[in-house]
Amino acid sequence: MQLRTKALNKTQLRKQEVSWFGKDLTRRSKSSCELCGATHTKLFVFEVEPIPKVPNIHHCLFACDTCYS
Repeated sequence: MQLRTKALNKTQLRKQEVSWFGKDLTRRSKSSCELCGATHTKLFVFEVEPIPKVPNIHHCLFACDTCYS
């Protein structure tokens, strides 16, 4: 059970670290999906592989719900 909790905490911490790029990604993408160009929709930060140990904005992009899933 502790391993599961530890993994969950690592995942949550990673998501929080990546979310700090939101403002910069918004500027870069002009508030649109960087894959399909959709606007006026909720955007998610998506990490592109290979995923570095330390979060890096150059390995992230903004994706709409359709492209994200």
